[in-house]
Amino acid sequence: MTISNTESILDSLHKKIKQGTASDAEIGQVLLALEKWDYELFGAHSSGKRLLNRNNPHVNKFLVAAEKHSS
Repeated sequence: MTISNTESILDSLHKKIKQGTASDAEIGQVLLALEKWDYELFGAHSSGKRLLNRNNPHVNKFLVAAEKHSS
């Protein structure tokens, strides 16, 4: 996924979420891509925090699904 095609990917995912057909893995992959782009654009935060709160069980559900899907 590149930044140039982000809008169409997010638009497609948004439609799937509204229809209830988006998988947890798809949502997780997008979240990870956004976090990666945040790091590439702005670098590491001085506090060491990341864009995604991995202490949030909802975030973790999507990230675990994306990780399982990619392996």
